[in-house]
Formats: sequence, C-alpha cells, structure tokens
Amino acid sequence: KQWYQRRVAITAGVPRFRIVKMVSLNPGEFTKVHFSLTNPTEYNLPVELLPLPEGHPSYSKLTTEIKLPDKELMLAARDDTAQYDTDASIQDFDDDPDIVVARRMNKLTFVISVKPLGTSGSVIMGFQLK
Repeated sequence: KQWYQRRVAITAGVPRFRIVKMVSLNPGEFTKVHFSLTNPTEYNLPVELLPLPEGHPSYSKLTTEIKLPDKELMLAARDDTAQYDTDASIQDFDDDPDIVVARRMNKLTFVISVKPLGTSGSVIMGFQLK
C-alpha cells in the first residue's frame, strides 16, 4: 500500500500527454501532428519540450526528425468549477498560433512537425518534458 501511495504522489503533478489526431506521415516530409497536454494541478504549469540527449537509452531507436517549440507552453490550472461558471474569466496566454491550436480549461492542443527518416517500419519519436 505504501508503494501505491508514493506512486500516486509522484505522478499527481505530471501532465497527461496524448496524440489528438492521427495523420499520414510521408518519408522525408515534415507533417504537423496534433498533441495535447492536460494539467492535473490547480496551478498554472510551464512545460518545455526538449530533444532527447544522445546518451538516452531510447535515442538510438528514434526514426524521425522533429521540430519542437522553442518557447515553453503554459498549461492553465485545473479548475473543477470552471465548466459550470458562465462568467469565468479567460486567462490570456501569449500563445504562438503556429504551435498552439486550441485551449480549453486546463487542456492545451499543440503541433509538432514530424519527418520520418525511413521509408518503411515504425515511426518512433522522442523528446523530454521539463
């Protein structure tokens, strides 16, 4: 039971990351892939996307070139009452329209440009969240 409690405490502040929209990827061409991040905390959360370092165990498995946002993404705080509040004030974030596609409460949808390097097989990309 202690292990479970520790695991919950460790993952409680980690944003949920998902692929939003599946797209066809063509070898040698950059394609915008839509992803989302959801903030589970009650505080605004800055997130920076960084490339995997060459020494990372998964680095040798990567089969793509990716263009990550050069600015940090700010995730809005989770507010359980916001969906019921018609007068909720909308926070103003300095979003780059080429990166951020949409915002809704504590969820942010954004794009990463992905270019598969091989002509067949799995497409594997990797980066770090900071």
